[in-house]
Amino acid sequence: MVNTTFIVDVFDDFISSLDFSTKVLALNNDGVNTDLKVENVYHARAYGVVAGTSDRRRVLKVDGNEYPIISVNYADNEITVEGVILTAQTAIVQTPFYFHGTPIDTAMLVDKYANDESVPMIYLSEVIKENHSLNSVPTFGADLSLFFMDSVSYGKNITDTIYAEAVTPMRNLVNAFLASIAARVDLFESFGVDYSVVNYVKWGYFRGADGNSKKVFNKELAGIEVRFRDLKFWYKNNCC
Repeated sequence: MVNTTFIVDVFDDFISSLDFSTKVLALNNDGVNTDLKVENVYHARAYGVVAGTSDRRRVLKVDGNEYPIISVNYADNEITVEGVILTAQTAIVQTPFYFHGTPIDTAMLVDKYANDESVPMIYLSEVIKENHSLNSVPTFGADLSLFFMDSVSYGKNITDTIYAEAVTPMRNLVNAFLASIAARVDLFESFGVDYSVVNYVKWGYFRGADGNSKKVFNKELAGIEVRFRDLKFWYKNNCC
């Protein structure tokens, strides 16, 4: 049996449904800016502006109002925003953009958007190999790679800076993504999921130990690749 729903569409719906809201535990303002202690900063980033581009500053939505992000402390789950907030209950970090396709085709699509309209991104690389069985089984598997990427400036940042500013928040995004896969028992058979993780300070085509020889997209990106081995999906209308 071949599934009637494409994997790219499953991930489209799944990513759109991800919840990046977090409880505000404490706050303090100095009359100009506000420090927020939250349960999870997720992939929030300060500003997100790359020099020489038209990027707009990243914002955090707090109780329905948007505030530009000034800084993020990933170790202590603290976010500083521009503006005075007196009380707050819930903060929401933006949902990543989703792209899928072959690298060449997706690069042409991503090129049409400014960074603030395309990152942070979750990119599902195609072609995807699905593993089916003629036996009566409720699931099918797929080997696939997902890339969790955000914008950086290669020329101005050293490796440690890119880790701190992009790889770390993308690692947070990956952790939230994996937790959501485990929770969505209607879509995935998450027991025994096998995957590997690769950090990319400069995401591109690599030549052994020589590093990045060419960018995948025409943007300077850094982040995480998650390679799933035979990720199990339920056949449509065959779960729970």
